[in-house]
Amino acid sequence: MLGLTVILMISSLLLGVCFFGLFVWALSDGQFENSEAAKYVIFHEESEE
Repeated sequence: MLGLTVILMISSLLLGVCFFGLFVWALSDGQFENSEAAKYVIFHEESEE
């Protein structure tokens, strides 16, 4: 029973570190810089040529 608890703790910590790494990667890539522009995209007309 103790072995299962250790495996679950290690896997949850590893999963948390992976998601934190993805979050830091998204921050450094600039994914959250302009979050206000997304709601105004529908008002811009696309030029069809």
